Amino acid sequence: MAPMMKTAAAAAAMLGLTALMGLMGGIAAQPYPSRPIRLIVTFPPGGATEIMARALQPQLEARLGQPIVIENRPGAGGAIGLDAVAKAAPDGYVLAIGAAGALAIDVSLNEKLPYDPFKDLTPISGLAQTPFVLAAPLAFPGNSIADVIGLARTAPASVSIGHGGNGTVMHLAAQLFNHMAGLDITLVPYRGTGPVVQDLLAGHIPLGIADTPSTGGSVVSNDALKAARTNDLVGRMVISLIAGCRAEDVRPRP
Repeated sequence: MAPMMKTAAAAAAMLGLTALMGLMGGIAAQPYPSRPIRLIVTFPPGGATEIMARALQPQLEARLGQPIVIENRPGAGGAIGLDAVAKAAPDGYVLAIGAAGALAIDVSLNEKLPYDPFKDLTPISGLAQTPFVLAAPLAFPGNSIADVIGLARTAPASVSIGHGGNGTVMHLAAQLFNHMAGLDITLVPYRGTGPVVQDLLAGHIPLGIADTPSTGGSVVSNDALKAARTNDLVGRMVISLIAGCRAEDVRPRP
């Protein structure tokens, strides 16, 4: 690993403290850090990446002895934020939280990606893995995957699924649901899961795929949303529940 390469976090994750300290020790002649560090969050407020960044911020500041300035740079499924890191000076003072979409999936989907995640960014450490949920407002006329599928077939114009942006894992999970159920539900890209949850709570969209930090805590405990965890089953992301529905209710397309 070249000591002057720019730094970014690994997929769906942020900095590991030990890895951060070891990497940064050799990238500057003067003691590191000697000034504030910018931490770019590649999604809007309210999503898992920012929630993790805010939780880790005071720990990093105490450990490093410098302010950690969080900067939200959402858009293009996280690619805009990572591009800003790739174009920054390679001095260790611009870091980022990156997710799998902008670090891996976009390499296959976007031929004009403005950065090369393998050459322009250095992963520091994984931070967390977050499951996803298929969520709906309480007013949604259904309580199971079977209800969602039935409504999508009888009144397709009334069903759409919001997700965290084209090329994100949430986008692929929504596409997989369509494929497994034999549906063609309209998918609506957002700039992150925070805005998806906001529109779900406001009743502007009937369904959304989001991460559990975005839909957890007070949102679910206050019964503001119906939410169902997605499960990794035999290598496939299977949306198994909204309110007690069996995984068998989502069947692969013949």
